[in-house]
Amino acid sequence: MSEAVIRERGYQAYTGPTLPSVRRVLALHTARTLLARKCIRRAITLACVPALVVGIGMFIAKKAGAGEDGGQIARLLTHGYGTLFPALIVALIAAGGTLAEDRRAGALSYYFARPIVAADYLIGRLAGTAFVVALASVGPPLALGLLQVVQADGATLLGAVVQLAVIAVLGGALSVLLAAYALLGGALAGSRGGAQGFLALVVLVPWVAAGVMANLVDGPWLSLLSLPHVVEAIARALVAKQDGPFAILSALSAQSEPTLPPAWMAACALVVLGAATGTVLFQRIDRLAHAGGDA
Repeated sequence: MSEAVIRERGYQAYTGPTLPSVRRVLALHTARTLLARKCIRRAITLACVPALVVGIGMFIAKKAGAGEDGGQIARLLTHGYGTLFPALIVALIAAGGTLAEDRRAGALSYYFARPIVAADYLIGRLAGTAFVVALASVGPPLALGLLQVVQADGATLLGAVVQLAVIAVLGGALSVLLAAYALLGGALAGSRGGAQGFLALVVLVPWVAAGVMANLVDGPWLSLLSLPHVVEAIARALVAKQDGPFAILSALSAQSEPTLPPAWMAACALVVLGAATGTVLFQRIDRLAHAGGDA
């Protein structure tokens, strides 16, 4: 049935019961479609390079008897020399190849005229996209952190486990938000270039502006809008060496760098960014569902 036939018969969004498998099928389809692109596979491979370099450096430092930097692996998530740029490349490609492509091709009327609702479409697309982004953003640091846990002795095991947990949680949050930004760009713009431009605007501009304006603005307020700065502030506090039971409280309230907010403030900003993005994205997709993709 063509889109013209659907329109001619009078398009209506599906409102009946759905199956749980719909989300899983759409997530797997999204992940397979994205991974089929050569540029995404190259970006994931590129993300392994900085993790390999850091791993070699840590091995050499351990053999030389030098002290270990507890946050070195965690910083791979947020620094320009780490996995952030490859993850952004994957997210940019996903921004133009998921929801934006469905709108451009008129595929949303096919989706929403069948047993699938806005929540199913959002969860399926978001899960598949976040998984592929995570392969580039958190996959290499997570593998390196797991290797560090395996090789840790009694004195360093706890710190290695804590760092692995921090990498998994914050890397997962970073991947989900990047995927949500990519879908939101397609929901708002409806074109590949517009979706990719939106993602670059909400991620790169605050990231660069927070570093440039650190000495001009009284306080790291711009960094609260920067996803990399927010994740880095939380990671620095959680992987810091603790000297006592109450040291974690001082680490969460301390400002480690002029460009970074306190960790508790960064955590609040991360929750607000996630909630706002999810709310706007769902409302927009729900509107597209009822309009057949023409809203």
